[in-house]
Amino acid sequence: MKHLKSIFFLLIPLLSLSQSKLYKITYLTIADIDNQVLSTDVLYVDEKKAYYEIGKKEVVSKNNYNMDAIFIKQKEKIKSFVYTDILNHKLYNIIDKKNIYKTVEPIPVMNWILTNESKEVEGILLHKVTVHFRGRNYEAWCDLDLPISIGPWKFNGVPGLIYEIRSLEKDYSYSWILKEFKQIAEDKKLKETLLLLTARLNKDYTDLESNIKKMDEEELSGINISDIRLPEGIFVESAKVIKLDLKEIRKKRAEIEYEWEI
Repeated sequence: MKHLKSIFFLLIPLLSLSQSKLYKITYLTIADIDNQVLSTDVLYVDEKKAYYEIGKKEVVSKNNYNMDAIFIKQKEKIKSFVYTDILNHKLYNIIDKKNIYKTVEPIPVMNWILTNESKEVEGILLHKVTVHFRGRNYEAWCDLDLPISIGPWKFNGVPGLIYEIRSLEKDYSYSWILKEFKQIAEDKKLKETLLLLTARLNKDYTDLESNIKKMDEEELSGINISDIRLPEGIFVESAKVIKLDLKEIRKKRAEIEYEWEI
């Protein structure tokens, strides 16, 4: 990440930027379990909004009988994203399962804890922060000199630009690694995407809680055994259907439990 050095110390904090400042932040996302799922995701952020587009997923699966890697491509589906409306304090998300769920919720509250641990990555001092969010424990390494509070996926309220973040569970884990961070001029394609998106936010998106209930009911009614440990947006055809309890089904999701259930 040497290319980051020349950029970091020339920028002023996001919170004091004018509306014309736009940043493009690229992350490698890894979901790791029986199968490792990779995607290259892009976060666009300014002081009013953040748009996090999830890239095409690639599954690296290890066969029990042959350790050669098997690559399974994602089906062509609509783009998955997280859109954070900072001014109106709302977060919109597409959850890509067998059905498509379009959800809206208040921007989640995340209570980050700054630890005493620090490390250097190519001359950049990073500090370790931790948070518990919807059933998972996360640790992240941040550059506090760049107080950009929006991170990948739904992460927000962070005390600095996220370089690395990972969940700590052993059976199913997620991680995000910073690949590129740069200021950009107005992006025409992004502007068109956001115009189309924001025109339909109040029409197409319904509350997160009702969508999660629908998703749970769908999966409790029967699930393909091949799909049990694959993340959202990845499907493998299978004729075998089994019954699982809700706890087992949710183990593979990024969000295991919700505030209305506690």
